Amino acid sequence: MKVWTRQSVKAWEELQKNGVFRIKKKHITRKYGDISNTLMVCYEWLTKKASEHLDRPEGAEGPIWLALRPDFMPCPADNTVVLELEIESKNLIVFDMGKWDYILNYWYIPFDEEDGRHFCKLLDAKGIRNQSEVVMTQFHPVLKRVIMESWSRLFDENIRVSGNDQAICWEIKREWVTGVDGLSYNL
Repeated sequence: MKVWTRQSVKAWEELQKNGVFRIKKKHITRKYGDISNTLMVCYEWLTKKASEHLDRPEGAEGPIWLALRPDFMPCPADNTVVLELEIESKNLIVFDMGKWDYILNYWYIPFDEEDGRHFCKLLDAKGIRNQSEVVMTQFHPVLKRVIMESWSRLFDENIRVSGNDQAICWEIKREWVTGVDGLSYNL
């Protein structure tokens, strides 16, 4: 499967030197700075749950994000390169990227529209106007558990939110690289 990822030049150098690149938690906290603590709840959840679907190699502390189309790449940034990769699908988890946005916002992922309406009514009955606060505070532990359990629907391909997919993997191997945009590279 052909995929693309934007990585730092340092990640690219590590891949060339070691033959493999894996995410460390320090990469996430460095990249997201002040908001990294909030995001780490989501990333730690994803790391744990994705490990149940795809064997995680030693040293991989988080997922590597992959675009399934080159036009779905993150915006260009200084000191980054875009790697074009050819990866066997057995090394990937593909999911609806809209569901990941729900998780990043600490929202409930409904099974279907009816389930979504039912959950909104439940929140209304409790006077909750912002479901993100349920996860961010300790005031509604049962609802927090319900929201976080719904996140497992990320891996259910039959539940669609956006219709646009993305993928994750645990590592990038040098032999998977078929192109590098941003640097000259001899394949």
